[in-house]
Order: sequence, then C-alpha cells, then structure tokens
Amino acid sequence: MPEWLQSLIAAVVGGLLVAGSNYLVFRLQDRAHGNRELRAALADFMAVLDQIGGELEGIPRQTTATQRAVSDALSKVPNLESSIRDLSQRIWAPQLRPLMERFYVTGARVTLIAPPAVLDSVVSLTELLGEAEDRDDEWPARWTQARGRLLAVSRSALGASAL
Repeated sequence: MPEWLQSLIAAVVGGLLVAGSNYLVFRLQDRAHGNRELRAALADFMAVLDQIGGELEGIPRQTTATQRAVSDALSKVPNLESSIRDLSQRIWAPQLRPLMERFYVTGARVTLIAPPAVLDSVVSLTELLGEAEDRDDEWPARWTQARGRLLAVSRSALGASAL
C-alpha cells in the first residue's frame, strides 16, 4: 500500500476518533446540563409548593354548615363576594397571590423541560391546588401524597445525580 494512502487512512481514522470523542463529550455535557436545569426547575417548583402549602394551612377551611350557607348566600351577590374574598385573602394569606405568580412561572418552566412522568404529577398537584378554596379535612393528606409522588418521580427522572 502506498505511503500516501496509509497517511490518508490514518488521518481519516484519527479525525473520526477525535470527532467521535468530541461528540461523546458534548452529549455527556449536554445531558449533565439538562439534568442541572431540570433539577433547578423542580427545586424551585417544589419550594413554591411548600410555601403555598404553608400559607394554605393558615387559612381557615369552610367546615361548618353555617360557613357554607354564608358562602352560598354571598355567591348570589358577586360584587360583595369578590370584595369579601379579596379582604379575606389580604387578612388570611397576604403572600398567597405573589406565591401563585411564582407557581405559574416555575410550573411553566417545569412543563417545558420535564419528562412525561413528572408532568403527570405536576398536573395532579395543579388540579389539587384548584380545589384548595373548598378543601375538606382530607385535602391536606391528599396534598402531601401528591407532593410526595412528585418528589419520587422527580428523583427517578434525575437518576443517580439527584441523590
């Protein structure tokens, strides 16, 4: 085999080895970056969920028939109901509105980058949060379970790097 052909083959093989190793390093770095971004997004989202849960614990639930009757009567007068609801939120949960804004931002970020298994848990928590205003005695336990499921699927999605 001529020397120039051997040199050409060696150059091509060498170039392929360098290109392959660069590609592998790039893929590993990209995966690590994606995991870091997902970990950060989930940490932010779960921190907001914890804060919302804490705020909701301080808001009294409608548990008596009298409270439900008053709420039903107020619902027939929308302007009064809205004013009382705003006043109630200012008294019982002044931080809830800004937390809900953070929830929407962090939730959107998680929605864009999380795998489907994580998204299922995010949807469950979002639906449960939609029931918060009319929560019953079982709601806190359901909230805790849903948050625990999100934590479990998040750790699973992140793999060993989450440990």
